[in-house]
Amino acid sequence: MARSLVLMVILVAGLVSFGNTAIPDVLNYQGVLTNAGAAAVPDGPYEITFRIYSVASGGSPLWEETQANVQVTKGIFDVMLGSVVTLDLPFNTHYYLGISVEGEAELNPRIELSAAAYSFTAKGTFGDANTFTSNGNVGIGILTPIYPLTIVGPSDKQVGIIYHGHNSGYASIYVDAAEPTATAAIGYARGPLRAMTLFDTNDYFRIRIDGTNHVNLSPAGNLGVGVAAPLERLDVAGALRLGTTANNNVGTIRWTGTDFEGYNGSIWQSFTGGGSGSLPPGSNGQTLRHDGSSWNPTSNLYNNGTQIGIGTMSPEEDVHVKGSATQQLRIETVSTTGRSDLELKTTGGSTDYLMLTKYAPSAGGTTAGSIPLANLSHICSGTLGGSMLLNVMTSNPIYFATNNLERMRLDASGYLGINTTAPDAYLHVGGDVKIGTGTQDGSLEIYRSSVVNPMIRAYTTSLGGDFEVYDELGNSTVALDHDANGEGGYFYVKRDPSFTAFRVDGNYNGTGDPVISMYGSSSSMAFNPGTIGNASVQLPINSVSSAETENEAGVASYAEGVSGVALGATIGIIASRSIATPAAGCVMVVATCQTEIYHTNGTFSSADLGVSDESGAFPSNQDVWLRLNNGLPSGYYDLPITCHGLFQESVSGMHTYYLLGRLNTGDIDIYDVQLTCIYIPTAYGTVDPTLAGGTGTDADATVRPVLSASDVAAERAASEEANLARIERELAELRGQLEALKLTAEEK
Repeated sequence: MARSLVLMVILVAGLVSFGNTAIPDVLNYQGVLTNAGAAAVPDGPYEITFRIYSVASGGSPLWEETQANVQVTKGIFDVMLGSVVTLDLPFNTHYYLGISVEGEAELNPRIELSAAAYSFTAKGTFGDANTFTSNGNVGIGILTPIYPLTIVGPSDKQVGIIYHGHNSGYASIYVDAAEPTATAAIGYARGPLRAMTLFDTNDYFRIRIDGTNHVNLSPAGNLGVGVAAPLERLDVAGALRLGTTANNNVGTIRWTGTDFEGYNGSIWQSFTGGGSGSLPPGSNGQTLRHDGSSWNPTSNLYNNGTQIGIGTMSPEEDVHVKGSATQQLRIETVSTTGRSDLELKTTGGSTDYLMLTKYAPSAGGTTAGSIPLANLSHICSGTLGGSMLLNVMTSNPIYFATNNLERMRLDASGYLGINTTAPDAYLHVGGDVKIGTGTQDGSLEIYRSSVVNPMIRAYTTSLGGDFEVYDELGNSTVALDHDANGEGGYFYVKRDPSFTAFRVDGNYNGTGDPVISMYGSSSSMAFNPGTIGNASVQLPINSVSSAETENEAGVASYAEGVSGVALGATIGIIASRSIATPAAGCVMVVATCQTEIYHTNGTFSSADLGVSDESGAFPSNQDVWLRLNNGLPSGYYDLPITCHGLFQESVSGMHTYYLLGRLNTGDIDIYDVQLTCIYIPTAYGTVDPTLAGGTGTDADATVRPVLSASDVAAERAASEEANLARIERELAELRGQLEALKLTAEEK
């Protein structure tokens, strides 16, 4: 039905509010619907779409809503625009209304919207001394505002603005700096702007007068007077004036008129010594001591402002201690361990220490390392001490003595003598070196208590030096010797007193090559780099496990060059191959084939091909699309296809891989298939494996049959049998070599 809009009655309502009179945010519109013959349309509900444009024709709508059930009576309808979709246009320019009924084309021409009573009110003045100007400035008490909001209070009152909050507890007015970098401020002007309170972007609250911040409150609650960033609760730049007070509050400071005093909870005490509770007078350099009832000056601890004297009023160093004839300085502790420490530190850093420590007789007097130090005095470099230097500034040696007898000296040449007064080497021992309870000339022996024989012995012979380890019965268990039958070294480990278990001969029989031998109770092995080929390693029978022989790269392959496979509408198996992986690793699957396409002009010929580790699903990157355009001439087309995937396997065992195909449109056969699976035990970089992605079913039975489940199982069994045969062949070869090289004699 063709309809036309022949009569429009419009009432336009503004979208703003003034005072207590709210201007509606909807637009009233009335009109009459007639048919092509100018007769009113039948009564009933109609779907009408309204659009507002900024142009009389063309362009895109700025606002649009559809009212599904507009009641039309005798052709007349009345709607409120904005009742479905919010009408949020600014109405600051000319707008045009477009109307379409029941989804038909928009009626022509569009209707230009006109102003209504609300908008005239918004543009003019309201009140005798109030205005809302056309440029958007609002004046209250003034008709010529030059700012967005200007308020002038009555001449007979001080109050310009009163804010009544609805909460009985408080009423709030906020100054909101909308931008994160803006400052919220309230200004005070008398003539020009003179002062302001502000909250800046550093979260400081400040009071500014004539451009200077005089009072500043930090985010931590510190108040600064003349201080921009106060560090204490009250931080004043300049003098602080105090008055008198009659209240005795602890911590109060006051000025009495003649003195500064502070109240400590019981009395007012003078800060200058001239008021009540003042300190006693004294002489220059004296310090105070408390005798239990009051403070008294003393000269025993003397401070001249630069140096401190203990027991002297004439200090000659930074700290000068002058004691009696028998005692100079004493450090005593009441600790149950009897520990006393003297710690000396310079300004050289946190580890520049010298610590002298005395541990008294208590059993608890131990170091952190649990070394008993009862009745011992020692010099100890602390845990932060770093290196410690004992230095004699002349060529005289450092002596170490007990019972007033020299036991060890370190002379000016750096020679250390033990039990000798004339060391002639960097370490000179005047006697045997013994560790334990026994000695042997020319040897270093280590004993264990209650064991007669040495446990470790290092000694020399005319051919070189030897080192041996013994068991508790004196049997040699480990030896590191010179080589008796050639220049070099010789090392062995015994498995019992009679037989060697492990031997390394650095220069075997003077050949210049080493030999490593291991002997067990029933088998042995040897490594001889002096020979080449299989003889260089001699291992027992069956010493190489099947896992070691299997864990290598391997390959399985399938080829078909005679018959073809016709692709069906579901995913079908074109070829499959199984491979046994000895351990976790990757399997690279590559498939190539020839596609023969029977193409008909006017239709598309297409299929999906790919390799997968599932028999009925393409991985996401393997649904390779083969496609011939419908515009190509009818005929046969032969195209080669290669698909490649890398599958990551986390466990060992048999794994089966497939070349899959699915016909989408047309008629396509597959010939000359080659499917190859290569096992790779180790990855040398990041591997993004091929992952199964979709689902599928077997091929339609009406199409040339593809491989069935029994065919795949038979191929898998054949692959397993071939793999086991390969492993057995390799093991048989190793057994023959090891039998020929088996060692039958024990060598020492």
